[in-house]
Formats: sequence, structure tokens, C-alpha cells
Amino acid sequence: MGLLSLVSGGQVKKTSGLLAAAAPRAQKTSYASFSDLCGAFDIGHGAVFQMTDGSFAMSSCTGFDAASAALSVSSSDFWDGTIGKDESVKSFSKSAGSLTAFYQLFSPRIRERLSCLHFFRLSSDAIFMKADFTGETSVPPAEAIKIPLEKFIKNGNAGDDRSNNESLVSVDASLLQEKNATLFLLSTKIAINRILISYAPKSEPIKDRLFSAIYTDAADTLERSFGAPNVCRRGKNGELHIVLFCHTDFDEAVLQFHVSRALTPLLDAAAESLMLIKAGTAHTTEDIERFTAEG
Repeated sequence: MGLLSLVSGGQVKKTSGLLAAAAPRAQKTSYASFSDLCGAFDIGHGAVFQMTDGSFAMSSCTGFDAASAALSVSSSDFWDGTIGKDESVKSFSKSAGSLTAFYQLFSPRIRERLSCLHFFRLSSDAIFMKADFTGETSVPPAEAIKIPLEKFIKNGNAGDDRSNNESLVSVDASLLQEKNATLFLLSTKIAINRILISYAPKSEPIKDRLFSAIYTDAADTLERSFGAPNVCRRGKNGELHIVLFCHTDFDEAVLQFHVSRALTPLLDAAAESLMLIKAGTAHTTEDIERFTAEG
């Protein structure tokens, strides 16, 4: 059950069974998010580094912390010297003593958990990384992941499972007779910038790239946490639009607490700087759709 469904008393519909679990690998070449893509290939810690303003930097990530994204800025010479220029998978392990060169890319908290790293080039300007933490089985990424990764990058690091004409939300109008649809705006901007300014100065294009990677990972985390019928959708400038079906006596401090707890593995102490604002109450499904579609 999703975190926020527990908060509001909602129910989550789950898909189970071996065939359901195996379907993404067999049928899909595109995914709703980077974390969805990695999850379909049993990758809990993955990232893409892309050339940005003359340096490589994380453009998508899942299973790391924001500090590691901020530390990911690296030169072409670094990658040429560590993984080479060909597109074959290169693996490095702590047990073999070959991780040292890559420690600069990670926060101390992540660095001490690393067991193995696997890399391959998607192009001269894009590199995929899979990390295995201590206690996890170490296996290189499957060859089949390259096609959806290439498509994902071609789409600008955005999932494409939603068509432009598909409604962002689908809410049963009868729910509005049972519970309030309370609207919230969550701003991650101050929290993410707090992390980015803690490290060496970066150019604006690199800052924008890193901000987008961290924000998208935060959004993916919360979107998975909100069980139906509750809704979490992305806005602009680091905002998230939240619709919570709850009773009139719901204490929004409870929501603030659970959101902060969900994002602390990513943002660490900066999660304290998340800003949650109550934006009103929706009375119709159209109100909800309009709120979640706002930029």
C-alpha cells in the first residue's frame, strides 16, 4: 500500500503474478519514468550521464541521493580513461579494488555502500551506470535495456507512456461526495538548490540539468507513494501538485511529515526545506484535472 494511501485511508490496486512481473521485459520499449525503466530490468540504482556544457553530468537517476547527482560532474577525459570509448559493458568492484577512481562521483553515504559499478556508453555523449550495493547480487545490466534507454534519452529524459490527449487523472466523481479532495502544492526548489550550492560552482546549464534529474527522482518517488485515488503530478519550477482525498479533520502536518520522510533518502537534511502549501479544495473532477494540469 502506498505511503499516502495509508495517510488518507485510500486503497491501492496491485497487479500481481509472474506474468505481470515479466510483461515489461517482454513487451515494453518505453516507460513512464526512468525509475520505471530501471525497475523493469531489476535495477535499483541506475543513472545516465550526459554531456552538458562541456562536461558529463547525471541527467536521470534512481536509487542514489541528490548529493551524488551534484557530484556527478565529470570530464570526457575522466570517462575515456576509466571506461574507454567503446560501447561494451565495463564492470568494477570493491573486492577487486577498482572502484577508487569513481568515488569522486558519489556522496560519502553512497560511496560506503558501493559494491560494484557497471557502465556502458549509449553514445559518445551518454553513459549508463548500474550500481550494486553491499549485500546485493552483482550482475551487469541486460543488453535489452539499451533500446529503451536510447529511446528515453531521445525523448529528452522523459517517459512517453502518456499520450498528449490522455487525461492526467481519472477520478470517480462519487468520491467527492464521501471525502474532501484537498489540493496541495509542494515546492522542492529550495531543498534541491540547497544541495546544489553546497558543492563547487557549476554553469547554469549544468545546474539546470542536475536540478531536473533530482526533481524528477523526487517526483517519481512521491508518485509511487500516493496510492489511488490520491494524485501527485509534476508542475513547473520544482513544484508538485497533490490531490489528497481525506476527511475534514485531516491534519496537513501529517502529510508534511510523510512527504519529508519519503524524500529524506534522496535529499537528506535538505528535506527540511520542502515547502508544502494548502491550495484549496476541489469540488468537481474538472477542478482536479485543471489543478493537476497547471504548470
